[in-house]
Amino acid sequence: VQSLSSIAITSPRLENAAVNPKAEAFFKRPPDELQGFDTMWVAAIDDPCIQNLYGIFSNYGIQFADNFGDWEDGTEEDSQRSIEDIASYKARKVFQVTGLPCIASRTSFEVEPIRPEDMVDKSDSRVPGPGGKKGKNQSQTKSPRAVTGYRFNNIGEHVDRIVQSLLPFSEPTRVTRFRSCVCFYDGEIEMFEYGELDCDIYFSGSARTFIPMSSAINSMLKSCELALDLQYQKWLFSKVNTATGGYSSDAGIKLRDRVLKEAKVLPNDIIDV
Repeated sequence: VQSLSSIAITSPRLENAAVNPKAEAFFKRPPDELQGFDTMWVAAIDDPCIQNLYGIFSNYGIQFADNFGDWEDGTEEDSQRSIEDIASYKARKVFQVTGLPCIASRTSFEVEPIRPEDMVDKSDSRVPGPGGKKGKNQSQTKSPRAVTGYRFNNIGEHVDRIVQSLLPFSEPTRVTRFRSCVCFYDGEIEMFEYGELDCDIYFSGSARTFIPMSSAINSMLKSCELALDLQYQKWLFSKVNTATGGYSSDAGIKLRDRVLKEAKVLPNDIIDV
């Protein structure tokens, strides 16, 4: 925790929420029970990935009050911090303001350095011969900027720019790596989960972030199931119990599962199982 004290990243929306007199009532509002929610959380992940988080956790009765995805680095040192530190800081900061359990994330991007055997550029560069004629091919050493590896602890337009800049000087199979860290914090429990993608530079780009983020979010869901005893579609079980007066046979449960998974509606509105 002490190592997080020097982090200076900020979220303008979170800062506004901290001083807004209506924020407390907003974050303490009850979950929407009519939609099957029974628990309210909050998020701090990149906005493009938020619908994935909402969809996966909604089956477990989790409603997200808001998502704070507008984080900005405050100092140069912030760009050097580990993705674990940044994700933890975001989750703790959002919990401090909202009082709600928070899921936060951070994704890094890496480009591996070119291998020594690929450092010589065998392009069609020829040594001028007698009379200005071109002679044999001359190997050229690639620029250090193209050869060296790169690492960023955040995803943005800079990812696409660096890929486009390196692509003409790299083999199509040069490895780029996306690594996502998702952190859960509720004031007592802190959990981390990860997702990772190795991608050829030819296919690389910031949009690939969805893949490791999806993997990390799914892993976090499994960890929360175990640690917090989350139940899949608990609202449906409660409605069945209410309708049956608290009694539901194994046969009834199996029929319900089969209807949900395999049933087809025929043209005459009859359900075929």
